[in-house]
Amino acid sequence: MDMEFLITKICSHLLQGLYDDSFENYRAGLIAKLLEKDPSLHYETNRFWLQITDKMHMFDYAKREAEQLRSIQKEEVINWYKTYLQQSSPKCRRLAICVWGCNTDLKEAEARPESVKVIEDLAAFKMSSEFYPSISEFLMETEHFEVLLFARFYLRLL
Repeated sequence: MDMEFLITKICSHLLQGLYDDSFENYRAGLIAKLLEKDPSLHYETNRFWLQITDKMHMFDYAKREAEQLRSIQKEEVINWYKTYLQQSSPKCRRLAICVWGCNTDLKEAEARPESVKVIEDLAAFKMSSEFYPSISEFLMETEHFEVLLFARFYLRLL
């Protein structure tokens, strides 16, 4: 099956099936998950050390994210999708990872549309990103924080 076709079908299905009540359920579920108490001191310690090693130092990140999620409306999520994930948008950026089985005809699997860019050198790709290795400064800007929040919410729909 064509990778582009599959991604398009999944995304269109998600948006068409996003009714107001299901949106509210997704949002409430994500907020509840974010505000869950750590099950043990070990988890809490790991969460804090992750903030330290990533140089983010936002130890209340989940609480802040949950507060922002409360104000997100369904229309905002749909507009975010159309801006950043819809193929026709100039700001569209997606990363798709494809794995083929050992019996796959690789000539057919490697055929791809012009819009697909293959990452040949992963290390060079990571270093070219303005967010690698730490995204702390990026997160401090409100607009970017909201973009990441929308991305996280949308990915929960998958």
